[in-house]
Amino acid sequence: MPVVSEEQAQERIAREARVAGLGHTDSPSLDVIERRRMQVWSVGLVALAGLGALLALLSRSSTLPVPRAATGPIVIAGIVLLGAALIAYVVEKELHLQRLTKLLVEERVLSAALTNRVREVTTLLGAGRAVNSVLGLRDVLNVVLASALDLLEASSGSIMLLEEGDRLRVATQRGNHHADDARARLGEGIAGRVALTRSPLLISGVPEPGVFDNLGEREEPVESSMCVPLVHRGEVFGVLNLNAASPRAFSEYDLRATTLFAEQAAIAIANAHLYEEQSQRVAELIDTDRTRSRFVASLGDELRRPLVAIIGAVVAERERAGPLPSPPAAFLDAVEREGRRMLAVAEQVVAAAALERARLAGPARAAVDVGAAARALAADLRLTGVVLSVEATGPAEADIDPAILHQALASLVDNALRHGTPPVAVGVRREGDRVVLSVSDAGPGVPPELREAIFAQIAPPADDEEARVGLALPVVRDLLAACRCTIEVGEAPGGGALFRVSIPAAPGARGVVRELASA
Repeated sequence: MPVVSEEQAQERIAREARVAGLGHTDSPSLDVIERRRMQVWSVGLVALAGLGALLALLSRSSTLPVPRAATGPIVIAGIVLLGAALIAYVVEKELHLQRLTKLLVEERVLSAALTNRVREVTTLLGAGRAVNSVLGLRDVLNVVLASALDLLEASSGSIMLLEEGDRLRVATQRGNHHADDARARLGEGIAGRVALTRSPLLISGVPEPGVFDNLGEREEPVESSMCVPLVHRGEVFGVLNLNAASPRAFSEYDLRATTLFAEQAAIAIANAHLYEEQSQRVAELIDTDRTRSRFVASLGDELRRPLVAIIGAVVAERERAGPLPSPPAAFLDAVEREGRRMLAVAEQVVAAAALERARLAGPARAAVDVGAAARALAADLRLTGVVLSVEATGPAEADIDPAILHQALASLVDNALRHGTPPVAVGVRREGDRVVLSVSDAGPGVPPELREAIFAQIAPPADDEEARVGLALPVVRDLLAACRCTIEVGEAPGGGALFRVSIPAAPGARGVVRELASA
């Protein structure tokens, strides 16, 4: 059949319309053609009737006063030829009208076919976008099946996935609850044969049990169905089953469309499998990191406590014994120096574990009494010979990770002891729905132009600098930010630096604090 372009088809329609007497109408409707047909036949019949009446009149010329010349054979032959020409004219117009009708019908059938094709392609594209827009396997399967049912106008269907290497199991279904969790081996039944041969099947009528091995019985027989394999990169993931309700019957064209759709669906299912495997792997890695972080934090805490006790014992022994000879004094100096160095390492380990835990899974926030935490730190420092004053006004429970609170407070106190001048004081108080923790000293303070820069980057330690117990200020800010806390530096009332940390109050303590504040 020759291929006719749209311009050629329109030109043929316009030409037939002109010949049929429809003027310059390029695309007449079927109603216009029918009216033109009635007009042509009406005019032809009326004209033929008139010619017939004229012939009848001439045949009776002997009884009528008609000139003899008007009844001659030439006149009668002319009338007959005129009638024949009129009939030929009517027949010729009818033939052109029929051809025009055929052209219009063909154009409309083609237009309808193209419209249906565009709709199917649009549905395929939409289904492809919908399938690839989700990653979870369960969601992908549901979208694939729903899209297939909508595309093929099927009444029910299911997706069976290949498991354990040789078994198919229904992973999702619609319209047939009896198929829930149904299973089949490769080669058995319709789905098993399709998965084994990787060839789609179109079944018209009820399949005979002898044609397929171990064909399962259905509660309601289906007279038209399709089974298409889901294959991606040579690997079979399962099959797609679709059933049609009477009078709908699938065709070869439907099978080709379903096969094309199944190719895209198999890609989405393969991606969903990969996504779930990677998600499981990531979850395992995160769980491993959490376990490691908990172990590291516990190890650091276990190291910190005896080191504080050792350093405290050395300081107490010095105070008790007074000036010592050189060898014992050097020995105690070495014990205290190395103890402080190991204490700094333990603090860094605990801080690193807390920071990693906060970044991976969020901080382990709890209701913490900030005043009690400050007093516990002051007691530990007292063992090492450091005096830290603590002033806490009323209960002040904060919503914060206890490890992060300890690290931040210890680091700010260590920073005040190193760069400021005693006395170092810690203050704790409630301000609305926040708990404010402040650490101040009597040193030179921080110039205004450097108050933001000290939180921007970590300065490398000097070669002769002793081991630090606290963390660098940028790390302290990161730890506090993980618990929705803010930190800023200003000037203390009596001079010196004042670090101010704002922490969310614990939800359970808000009512009590408001009552105390208003009393």
